[in-house]
Amino acid sequence: MVSEAQLRADLAREATDRCLARALGAWGTTSLGRGELADLLLDARPLAIAMADAGVAVTGLEEGLAALQAAAEGGAHEVFVKAIKAREAEITAREAELGEGA
Repeated sequence: MVSEAQLRADLAREATDRCLARALGAWGTTSLGRGELADLLLDARPLAIAMADAGVAVTGLEEGLAALQAAAEGGAHEVFVKAIKAREAEITAREAELGEGA
């Protein structure tokens, strides 16, 4: 029998990996190269798992599996989107600096 804590941890990791796969596909056309994007998201994965875990922790089991998955995916998705946008902002700022120096 799987403990409630293990169930929640597994849900958080699975939700994070689903979000990671979707983010790679959805954001594949950004100014980031595909390899850089993959590295960025993999670096953000531990924080995404923590956020997914936090989302699962505040959702009651009585709300059902769908609610637990949605909470986990919401937390992970937020981390990945913020990481991508922050990196794009860095690239834009660097390009602007280089443009001003030319």
